[in-house]
Amino acid sequence: MTSGPASRPSPSSSPDALRDQVRRVVEDAGFDLEDLSVQLVGRRRQVRVVVDRDGGVELDRAAELSRALSDRLDSWDAESGATGDAPYTLEVTSPGVGRPLTLPRHFRRAAGRPVRITLADGGTLAARVHSADDTAVHLLTGRSGLEPVHLAFPAIRSARVEVEFNAPSAAVRAALAAPHGSAAAGDVPDGDLDGDGLEDDDLGDLEDDEDDGDDDLDDLDGDDDLDEDLDDDLGDGDDGDDDQLDGDLDAESTDTGLDQGSGGSAPGDARHDGSEGVER
Repeated sequence: MTSGPASRPSPSSSPDALRDQVRRVVEDAGFDLEDLSVQLVGRRRQVRVVVDRDGGVELDRAAELSRALSDRLDSWDAESGATGDAPYTLEVTSPGVGRPLTLPRHFRRAAGRPVRITLADGGTLAARVHSADDTAVHLLTGRSGLEPVHLAFPAIRSARVEVEFNAPSAAVRAALAAPHGSAAAGDVPDGDLDGDGLEDDDLGDLEDDEDDGDDDLDDLDGDDDLDEDLDDDLGDGDDGDDDQLDGDLDAESTDTGLDQGSGGSAPGDARHDGSEGVER
């Protein structure tokens, strides 16, 4: 996170002595020393200090710690008479994504983050850290990401934080804010896999209700069939009256033709309108 060269000789005492000096400064500043490494890079030594604390490591706090460590290492080297011609570069940083979780405080500081856990029996578990104490880690897992699981540390072989590209759902955020395993975990029903406030079974009931509504519409269509039957009955009655009326008109036409004598036509020739084409 921060680094800076030092012009004085590098610390060349034993690794344990160096770690002890670094730890004192780190803890006095309110941090935990997570890792310390010294590597030779070209003609320089690189001292890399990894620290962490509850709430994370702010950039300005890391810069202050780097200055304090540099002063301490320089004075310690002068006091101890340690020799070393190569200058060193000091780097102070925080644990990165994908770091292994090996202590209860690691799990506690990973609260809200997705993790991949390898169990002591060889199985694996993908979950999200809710909280942790000195004996176990409390997780959220399952399809919905809302199923509470308590896992004792002896049951864990290894664990790492996973990279997350999408923000957790509102239901998961509510579950993380609520006490682990409580009914207030987002006030989401157990059957609500998508966190929309409705159980999946309720959605099925709504679909059934919609189907019932379609059946009611079918019943209305049946009423339309009844109307069609009534129309057919009325139509049949009208046809009967029309036939009777047509018959009366034909009879009148026949009578008229007979009265006209030679100018009239016989009933069988009624389709011929002109008298010129009619044989006598």
